[in-house]
Amino acid sequence: MVNSSRDGGYSAVLIEPYPPEAERIRKALTGLGQEDKRLHCSDSVADALSMAGRLSADVVLLGLAPPGSEDLAAVHQVVTSFPDIPCLILTGCEDVRWHEAAVRFGAHDILPRGRVTAAELDRSIRLALQRNRTMTVLRSMSDRWESLVDAIPFALFLIGPDRLVRMANRFAHDKLFPRKAVGALCCSLVHGRSQKCDVCMVEECIRSGSVVERDFSLPGHSGRSFLGQCCPVFSSDGSVEQVLHVVHER
Repeated sequence: MVNSSRDGGYSAVLIEPYPPEAERIRKALTGLGQEDKRLHCSDSVADALSMAGRLSADVVLLGLAPPGSEDLAAVHQVVTSFPDIPCLILTGCEDVRWHEAAVRFGAHDILPRGRVTAAELDRSIRLALQRNRTMTVLRSMSDRWESLVDAIPFALFLIGPDRLVRMANRFAHDKLFPRKAVGALCCSLVHGRSQKCDVCMVEECIRSGSVVERDFSLPGHSGRSFLGQCCPVFSSDGSVEQVLHVVHER
């Protein structure tokens, strides 16, 4: 559960099996600045997870002894049990590969256990909270955008230069293509072919950087005629990185 402190303070769940380190962090954070900082301490992942639904917090601090594969499992457990708040790892491990693995499992930051200062920890927490707020806004915008795209009464695809479908709206799935569209080759999905067309609209759109239109039929929709439109989506360097493929029925 997210606490969403508005006074500049925050509430944290600290999972730390070593009591002296837990006490050091508690004193360091509560004694820093004038903002209200609330800290709930657990001495094990299991204890914290048992209260995950009842705890109101903005961030999780997970203290780990010299880590192994079981600790990556602990990272995964904590991240999935507290899905809406950032998780910071406190560890003595300096192996960059382990750090990268922990981040892939969902950790927001890795800090040196036993050596991080109060100011460093507070700064990392505040940055993680700001990133999390930004990501929440972006996810909300993405959800609204997806709803708008799904409301469009014609098929819409996003296709990469490899001709793989990266996105398809609801109309495409419900009305035109009974099988899964995302991840399929566009020539297989739209034209029922295992190899690209002799004159591929997607490739022509990428090569020319302009809109390409063509009439065609769809497998399983005999007697119906469709208009396909390929529109280039440009990257920051000016190259075409994706193609927006729109399919209308005539």
